[in-house]
Amino acid sequence: MDALNLVFDTITQIGISFIKNIPLFIMGILVVVLFNYLAGLLQNLVKDLSNRSGVDFTLGSILASLAGIIVRVLGVLLAAVVIIPSFEPGSLIAGLGLSSVAIGFAFKDILQNFVAGILILWNKPFTVGDVIETSGHSGTVTMINVRSTYIKTFDGKQVIVPNGAVFDNDVKVYSAYANRRIEIPVGIGYGDSIDEGRDAILNAVRSVDGVLDDPEPAAYLAGMGASSLDFEVFVWVNQKESSFLQVKHDCIKAIKEALDEKGIDIPYPYQVLQFENSLQLQARSRKSQDEEKELVARN
Repeated sequence: MDALNLVFDTITQIGISFIKNIPLFIMGILVVVLFNYLAGLLQNLVKDLSNRSGVDFTLGSILASLAGIIVRVLGVLLAAVVIIPSFEPGSLIAGLGLSSVAIGFAFKDILQNFVAGILILWNKPFTVGDVIETSGHSGTVTMINVRSTYIKTFDGKQVIVPNGAVFDNDVKVYSAYANRRIEIPVGIGYGDSIDEGRDAILNAVRSVDGVLDDPEPAAYLAGMGASSLDFEVFVWVNQKESSFLQVKHDCIKAIKEALDEKGIDIPYPYQVLQFENSLQLQARSRKSQDEEKELVARN
C-alpha cells in the first residue's frame, strides 16, 4: 500500500510540475520559433550581401547556412534556459569543446578540405571555366564545392581533386590572362646562314592568323646542338580569341614550309663513330673479300 501511495505521489508531483511549467514550455517554443524566423532573415541578408559583393554563389550559400545554424543553435540554448532554469549552457559548451577535439582528429581530412574549399571560393585563385594544372592533372574546372574541385581533363575524363590537395600544392592557371606565349624550338644546319634562317622563321610566324603583333614574335639562338643551331621562337596569342593549340600548329607548319622554300636544312640528329684500329679493320675487310672471291672461283 505504501508503494502505491509513493507511485501515486510521484505521478502527482510530476503532473503538477508539468502544469506549472507549461508557460515555460510555451515561452521556450516561442523563443525557438522567433530565432528560427531571425535565422531565415539573416540567411536572406547574407545571400543578398554576397550577391552584391560578387562573392561566389556557392560560398554565399554556405555562409548563409552557417549564419542560420548559429542563430538557431543560440535559440535552442536560450529556450533550454527558459524551460530549465538550472540548465547551464557553459557546461554544455565546455563539453562540446572537448568533444570537438576528438571529432577534429577523427575528421581531420574532411575539415581540412572544407576550410580549403571556403578559402578557394573566397579568394578565387581560379573559377569555373578556367584551365588549370594541379596535382598532376590538367583540364577545365567544371565545379568547385566545399570538399572538392572537379576538373574535366583534355581527354574527356572527370578528375575530383580534394580541396586540401589543391590548396597545399602549386596550381597553374593557364587561362588567367588573355595573352599566352607559345614557345617553339627550331634547329637549322651549321652550314646555313643564321640571319637568313632567323628572318625566314620570323616572317613565317608573322603570317599566321592569331599571332599577336604586340608583343611581337621573337627568335633567339638558344644553343649549339650536336647537329644543329638551335633557336627558341616566341609568339603570343590571345587565347580568348584564338585557339592556342591551333595557332601553335599553324606556326610550326609555316616555319617548316618557309625553311624548305629557302633551302635551309632542318637536320636530324646524327652521330659519328670513329674506330681506333681502322687500318686493321680495313685489312680484315680486304682479306674477307679475297676469301670470298677465291671461294667463288673454286665453285
